[in-house]
Amino acid sequence: MVQTLIKQKLVSKQKSNEPCAVVIGKCGAGKTTLAKKLCNKKHESDMKNPGTQQEFDCYHADCYEHVFSLIDTPATDSSTKVYKHAVLLRESLTKSKINTIFFIIKYDGRFEKMIEDYFQLQPLVSKYASKAVVIISYWEQSKDPENEFNEICEFFAEECPNVCNLIAYSEQVSNSDVASSMYSCMSNMDEEELVITDEEFNLNFNLYETKSSMKKLFEQYQKKVNLIVQENIEIINSMKSESAEEKHEVSRTIIDKVKRELEELMQNYREEHADIMHPLDRDALLAKMERENATMYNEFADKVTPLMSSNLSNDETNTNEGKCIVQNGKNPETRQDGQQEFDQMCNPKDMKQDNQEKILQSSNLRIDEQTG
Repeated sequence: MVQTLIKQKLVSKQKSNEPCAVVIGKCGAGKTTLAKKLCNKKHESDMKNPGTQQEFDCYHADCYEHVFSLIDTPATDSSTKVYKHAVLLRESLTKSKINTIFFIIKYDGRFEKMIEDYFQLQPLVSKYASKAVVIISYWEQSKDPENEFNEICEFFAEECPNVCNLIAYSEQVSNSDVASSMYSCMSNMDEEELVITDEEFNLNFNLYETKSSMKKLFEQYQKKVNLIVQENIEIINSMKSESAEEKHEVSRTIIDKVKRELEELMQNYREEHADIMHPLDRDALLAKMERENATMYNEFADKVTPLMSSNLSNDETNTNEGKCIVQNGKNPETRQDGQQEFDQMCNPKDMKQDNQEKILQSSNLRIDEQTG
């Protein structure tokens, strides 16, 4: 019968308290499958959204010779809701006293790839290397299990000397055999409460992915903003047969339409991507998007204004005012909030009211001159 392979065989110790371990790993490594396998729970993988575990789970393995707990965690390389999953991972590591940290790494014939996976996981708990045990999953994919295991053990000993032990298991191995190997590691380690500071969290918990996500999101946002502007410019350019008055009214309507579409796009991004990053990073990205909105709105108004009727001087002046050119907006001391700034800069209702008052004042002045 196929058995679990373990680098250093240990004699299991009887613990007064139920030992507890955390399993961490990348998406698809098999950590949730392993946890549910040992606890006789059915694992229904979400193939459409892998690595999107919403909470961390604690499982109790009590159907074997020894009883222990396993805390399953979200994938460390989650591509969606990155910040939320990072917070969950931190909570799972610090919620209970831990005996062992199992790094679940998927078998790969390129041994350096498994080493690379380990080094991507290791910074999360670098202070607690003495609790690290690597478990290689999908071992059934190895064509020469005995020899490859010895080679991998030597490779890890050279590249990752802090790893305490190494286990390899396949689907053909009995649950009790895997549980026994894991318990032997856990029972030889003292339980300890892990502490992860905010600085360590921001530095190590996959938040570097957020920076890359922010850059990609902003590039996508710029493309959509440019598309909105370009489509509306084409609409205005297509008005060849309309009268000057009609062109003027349509241009004013489209200027308002562009502002509304930019605001809606901004709101959609705010709602869809709120959970993928640290709140400070999220606010910085949203502020950058708001500035992009204001810039593109101004440029659009600059292009549209010359197309409007020169005979309607008052309305043309209104359009110039509506281009959202506000010098104070560039002063950070006067900027309370990016959205507030954009709303203040781009409020056509207020502009229209101000312009109506100006026209009324001008009419009253002419009446006074005539009656005088």
